[in-house]
Amino acid sequence: FEETKQAVEDDDEAQEKVQEFEQLRQEFMLARQTGEATQEDVQKVREAQQELHSMPVMDEYLQAQEDLEE
Repeated sequence: FEETKQAVEDDDEAQEKVQEFEQLRQEFMLARQTGEATQEDVQKVREAQQELHSMPVMDEYLQAQEDLEE
């Protein structure tokens, strides 16, 4: 798990996608709190998450994380 986590942290592209996703998620949560979240906002967050999870380095990290939780 630690190795896959380090691989994600060392991957500039993965870090950029993580930051994009976190920013979208934060914006969505703020919009939801103020009652301004739309279905389009939900879709944007989902697409960003799918894009992030489709990266091989992220996929390996998520699999390792899942294995730890079992």
